[in-house]
Amino acid sequence: TFAAEYPLRALREGRQGIVYFTLLVGPDGVPKSCSVTTSSGHADLDNAACHSAMRSARFCRADATNLSDRLYRSKTEFKIEE
Repeated sequence: TFAAEYPLRALREGRQGIVYFTLLVGPDGVPKSCSVTTSSGHADLDNAACHSAMRSARFCRADATNLSDRLYRSKTEFKIEE
């Protein structure tokens, strides 16, 4: 799972959900793109999950035998603790 900053409006409105996403990671270990594979049902939560992953995720560099892009699948859960 990936920690993302909870959108303030969603937090105030009590919206929760799980966002499943896929990152396309370049040979340098930096994400190139993010796509939501299963939505939380709330666009702002989906966007926050991808934005956070693109900003902070870093992976090992590819080795010299395989310089192609890689896929990384993960999820972010937005849950209001009581």
